[in-house]
Amino acid sequence: MNFEESTVAYVRYIGPCAGDEKLFETLFNKLCSWAGPRGFLEKKSASSLIIYHDNPEVTEEEKLRLSVCITVPQGTRVDGDIGKMIVPAGGYAVAHFELDSTECAQSWNWLYDVCLPESGYIANDLH
Repeated sequence: MNFEESTVAYVRYIGPCAGDEKLFETLFNKLCSWAGPRGFLEKKSASSLIIYHDNPEVTEEEKLRLSVCITVPQGTRVDGDIGKMIVPAGGYAVAHFELDSTECAQSWNWLYDVCLPESGYIANDLH
């Protein structure tokens, strides 16, 4: 899917995350506690996303990075545990799964092993 450049506010986590429902609940709660009072959750144009920065098949579990994000206006000021970054315009693999914590690895593998190869696209940052 092609996306335009977006500014996002995020909460970053580094470490093991597979199957940790409480972790994701904590990260989203932290981000929403910051975004809610600023009115970002009420905007129809706001989108939430999770960015997995690393491939778990090649990155040590303790070094896996993920960012729980919400789109915000470009000039938004952040502080504390909330960071801000630009998500560059481009083509991105987007998937929506309804699953439990035991199925995360299977979904990730399907995306890389089936979906991307069948689409003809190649992930550009496997490391």
